[in-house]
Amino acid sequence: TTSKNPQSNAICERMHQTVATILKTSIEASPPQNDDDVNNLVEDALAAAMHGLRATVSTTLKATPGGLAFSRDMFLNVPLVADWQTIQRHREQLVNKTLQKSNKKRINYDYRVGQKILKYDKSLSGKLSSKMTGPYEIQRVHTNGTVTISLRPQVSERLNVRRTVPYKDPVQA
Repeated sequence: TTSKNPQSNAICERMHQTVATILKTSIEASPPQNDDDVNNLVEDALAAAMHGLRATVSTTLKATPGGLAFSRDMFLNVPLVADWQTIQRHREQLVNKTLQKSNKKRINYDYRVGQKILKYDKSLSGKLSSKMTGPYEIQRVHTNGTVTISLRPQVSERLNVRRTVPYKDPVQA
């Protein structure tokens, strides 16, 4: 996942983060001495991460993934009956609420070919320094919410419009 491609598999990302945290904690507590120790450490970390992910109550599902998959509670030996229609309806409501909240903050803007924009660059650091670079000229506007800009002659980059800001010429402003 990068800022240039904001799509990801959140569950997979969360699992990788959990495994990394478990490994880091285990290695700090007792560093492995040989290959067998390393293999055991990795197996234990994966097992703990899988159990943690299956047993954690999801805020959108209001149940554990393991409980939904196996129709049983992951800690107690009791059956779990899932109302899938209610779960689906609840997830849709949460998605709609999140979209409405983020859409309220957006300013509707139509980009044009030839227009100048600033590009957000999170690699720039410092409290007082600008996080924007540019201005860059738009070469092409795409229908999927991206624009192609000219970085320099013969070099272009395709950006999501969320990483851009219209450039206002200081002379005209």
